[in-house]
Amino acid sequence: MPFLQAQLARVRGPFGKKLPISSVTRDHLERLGVTQGSLDFYEGAIVRLASTGPPDQLEALAGRLAQILNNISMDNERGARVLMDEMLRSAVHTAAQPFLATVIVPDMKLAIDTGEGITIHHPETGYQLSITGHIDYTLVGCLPENRAADNLAHYLPEAVAQALTLITYSGTDKVYFCLTTGLTWIFVILVKNGTGNFVYYHSQPRVIDWRLLSSRSYGPNTLRSLDQVMKLIQEWLTPSNGSFDLLFQLAPSVDE
Repeated sequence: MPFLQAQLARVRGPFGKKLPISSVTRDHLERLGVTQGSLDFYEGAIVRLASTGPPDQLEALAGRLAQILNNISMDNERGARVLMDEMLRSAVHTAAQPFLATVIVPDMKLAIDTGEGITIHHPETGYQLSITGHIDYTLVGCLPENRAADNLAHYLPEAVAQALTLITYSGTDKVYFCLTTGLTWIFVILVKNGTGNFVYYHSQPRVIDWRLLSSRSYGPNTLRSLDQVMKLIQEWLTPSNGSFDLLFQLAPSVDE
């Protein structure tokens, strides 16, 4: 694939420290000059967004998710991935336009021809990191990173590292992605600013109540939380639509 080889050659750069994606920490991100901020949703806008769409499709999805929850253990990453697969398929089916071919690519490998990885560098200090491994899922504008863990935010550095490789490889200046257990979702935007530095903005976790979902007690709150998450996934797939920028505000984060 001449095009793929040319693109990889363009982003590799000089050799530096090489790490698998799963080993990237917040310290590595800070040394690369990556900073973080908050993505604060306007709850009223999400409520209005979730009030659109056919309810029968939402109830059908809730039924499929309940069946998964009742028959497959969620105690490990594989179980969570089954749940996420169903939600992503539904989101792609609902969000895709007739002229837009949306494809889910699981486990997209990085630099598979040589294993050198994708090189990210700090534009001012020159510190660089070659990241190897694979991206869990690639969608049109949405990069969900699957993690079955209580402390989901703990895995943000790994998810951001995946997004860094994608934004560097693609040559874009913005990537929209998610971090999820299948029931808890954090929505993230990674931006490359005018100085070449990266900033990622992440939301607070949004949770779907699995107890009510698995019991098939589809009260208003159960379907509302599922509906809101599904609508946000669809918005992350098509961030150029007119309503997207009205859903949230981006702000610098206070030092932790």
